[in-house]
Order: sequence, then structure tokens, then C-alpha cells
Amino acid sequence: MNKGNKILFYGLLILIIGFILFFYQTHKSVDKERDVIDLNILDGNTINLKSGVFDSNAIGSDLFHKGSGEVFITETSDGNRLVLGDDFEITNAPDLKIYLVRDINIDNVDKFLSVKSDSLLVDSLYQFSGYSSYDISSSVVVSDYRGVVIWCEKFSKFMSYANLE
Repeated sequence: MNKGNKILFYGLLILIIGFILFFYQTHKSVDKERDVIDLNILDGNTINLKSGVFDSNAIGSDLFHKGSGEVFITETSDGNRLVLGDDFEITNAPDLKIYLVRDINIDNVDKFLSVKSDSLLVDSLYQFSGYSSYDISSSVVVSDYRGVVIWCEKFSKFMSYANLE
């Protein structure tokens, strides 16, 4: 192997190893400090205020950046919560954030960036699939929000959205 081919070979090898390590890191739990999710919020005292379904075929989604499943805004004795259903799934990415948005059909990067400053950051997503729950501040007027967007903050990448009804 000549010198040029060796450089190319090792460069590709480093690139592949880097990609594998990045992919492995994003599969790990986002926040190991979180407690086991409190399933008691789904008891008889829970009122569903709004619900929706993430659109896996949104204009701004693609094969590597998409989500699906149900989302609920609930009222419990402990306050309001955003709940991702058992069927929730999103492709792994770093630094995912959950936003409440005031408009519907926020289905791509440009639309989200145009409303981001008026949106409410709920929390960082800490689980890529299945049931999870996030507190919504008691000062938030939930009826003002008509959708949920999941956004990759690190790379400014749109992931998915759900209209709320």
C-alpha cells in the first residue's frame, strides 16, 4: 500500500469509528439521574386536557430525524404534565428538547424557527421510546398552546411535531 492509500484507509477508519461511537452515545440514556417514571399520574384523578399524535411523515422529518406516537397534556393533583404515550418513538439524536408551540402544523425547520422565540421549552427529552412524563409549570396557560415540537438543539434539526386538540 502506498502512502496516499494508507492515509485514505486510516482516515476512513477513524471516520467509521467516530460514527459508531457517536451512534452508541446517542443510544445511551439521556439523563441517568432521572427517577423511574411515576405511573401514578395516570390514575383516576388525571384529566386529559389536550392530545395529539406525532407525525412521522412531517415535511421537516426524514429517515434519521422523525418521531411517532401519542402525546397528552394532563392535569393532575400535582399540576400539569406533558405525557408521551407508550407508543412514542423518536430516532436517537443528541440534545433533544420538547417545546409547546402556539400554532398548528409546525412541521419543518423554517416554521419552527419562526415561532421558537414565542414557544415554551418544556424540558429535555430523556427517553427515546415509550412512556415518559414532564412537568409543565403551573404558571403556563395550557390552552394557549396548540402543538408540540421535538427539536435537536445541538444541530438545529427539526425532529417531529404533533398538533394538540
